[in-house]
Amino acid sequence: MRWDAGVFARVPGPAWFIVAAVSVQAFWPGALGFWHWNLGAGAMLGALLVAPARMWPWIVLGTGLSILLSGWLDQETQSPLPLSPILDFERTGCAECVRMFIGHWADALLVLLPVWWLQGRLGGLKACATPQGMAILHLGVLAAAALQTLTDVLWVLGEGFVADTRHREVVAPVLITAANAAELLGAFFLKNALGYFLGAMLVIPLLLWLALPELRRGSGPMLKEVGLVLLPAAGAFLTLLMIFPEGRLAELLRLLLIAAVVVFAVRHGLRGAALSVLVVSLALGIEDHLWGASDSIIWLQTFVAIAGAMALMFGASMDQLRLQTAQLRQAREREQRILHDLAEAAARNVRAQELERGRIAMDLHDSLGQDITALQTELKLIQLESEAARPWTHQLLGLALHMRTTLREALEALRPAALVELGLAKAVDLGVIRESAERSGLFFELRLPRDPRALNQLDAATSIAAYRIVQEAVNNVIRHAEAEWVSVRLRVGRRNSRRWLLVSIEDDGRGRSPAVFGRGLQGIRDRAITLTGDLRVTQRCKGGTRVRAWLRLEPEKALGEPYAEPAH
Repeated sequence: MRWDAGVFARVPGPAWFIVAAVSVQAFWPGALGFWHWNLGAGAMLGALLVAPARMWPWIVLGTGLSILLSGWLDQETQSPLPLSPILDFERTGCAECVRMFIGHWADALLVLLPVWWLQGRLGGLKACATPQGMAILHLGVLAAAALQTLTDVLWVLGEGFVADTRHREVVAPVLITAANAAELLGAFFLKNALGYFLGAMLVIPLLLWLALPELRRGSGPMLKEVGLVLLPAAGAFLTLLMIFPEGRLAELLRLLLIAAVVVFAVRHGLRGAALSVLVVSLALGIEDHLWGASDSIIWLQTFVAIAGAMALMFGASMDQLRLQTAQLRQAREREQRILHDLAEAAARNVRAQELERGRIAMDLHDSLGQDITALQTELKLIQLESEAARPWTHQLLGLALHMRTTLREALEALRPAALVELGLAKAVDLGVIRESAERSGLFFELRLPRDPRALNQLDAATSIAAYRIVQEAVNNVIRHAEAEWVSVRLRVGRRNSRRWLLVSIEDDGRGRSPAVFGRGLQGIRDRAITLTGDLRVTQRCKGGTRVRAWLRLEPEKALGEPYAEPAH
């Protein structure tokens, strides 16, 4: 798999050589006053990881030559103890060659194996910033740290003693003996391995921050927060340690610093975790440099390594959570837009269908209705002229009457005649809806807006849907509610900056019955939804059922006063 190096793919080889060489000279532990992080090795490993494989020779060459230069500058430094090697490199026939390889080249060459594995598993820099990629990155860096530490162990076994290097001076040498070899080499291995691990895990997330646009975007507020909060907190930590150098206060202050790391990881994700871990590690390193906290250096390194690794994993998880939340929000917005478009299309289709149904009804009334009337007239004239033709003309007149009745029913289904002739308000008040309710013994009440003329300006689709909703709801009350009265309310108003027609039907019957939630309610709901409306069925506190439907109106057709949406 080809490695996606992002912006680092355009960096030329000589630039990688210079970066590697300068990083070794500036940040190798021997050049610094403390050891608990190995930024030079971290910079080398980070450069190898983010760079394409074709640039590796430049990085290895820059690292090796820089270490070789450091060794040449330090060649006048006297060994604090006489050499008593555990491993005798003289047996190889070229002891200087072996020492040069172990001390100058082995680090850079051995880490190529875990770097090659990391690039193969991750495939690109973006994958490193995910929780899964960060976990794989931790494993690869641990493997690289172990390999680098093995070269250090071989080196000290060739010298016969263990020591630290501070400001290019060998300090605290301890001779390796049979009695202390296991404990001494174990502590040395842990200290160096943690130093390599910390150096890499401090540098690599910062390189990811620089390389990935999604991490760089919006970094200004985070940097401002670092300057106003985190750096003053680190300064307060060092000031308190200066005043109270001993006791449990130092442990408490370190825990407070880790809390700051967690807060930054939550607020700013991976980049916040990377920068806060760097600041906290810097504060702890200054503590070690100024007050000599080397007695507990392994504990301090372990503390920072575990806290830093957890913060980086947590920050990457927060970034992924934010990304998934944003993607989910976008998907929901797209879904809402699609649903809105579908609803608008359905409403347009319904309105177009009602216009076509009205045209068909008018054509049928004007053409077929007139033809039936003419046929009836001709048959009656024939009856008057010929007595013998009366039997068969009587049959034809009955057939014509049946045709007229069927036509009237078809026209009523296409568009209610009362609605066309009287309008919505009078069709409900004076038509078959009131007649059916009163014939069944119900008291029928119709409540209209202050200006009923607004109901006459509705488009055909909305008028017919409202009429059918009232008709179906009143029929449900007649058949199932066992009520004494039914009240219908029609009102044009505004809700959520849109114009709506409110259709409300209430009764004092036995409340919600199973029939209300059957086909009748489904038909009412379908009519409301097709006009991008809504339907709610609730039980009245004093008994009975309330059915409310909202039908959205076309802007140019809607008049009326605003009203609040009723509570669920």
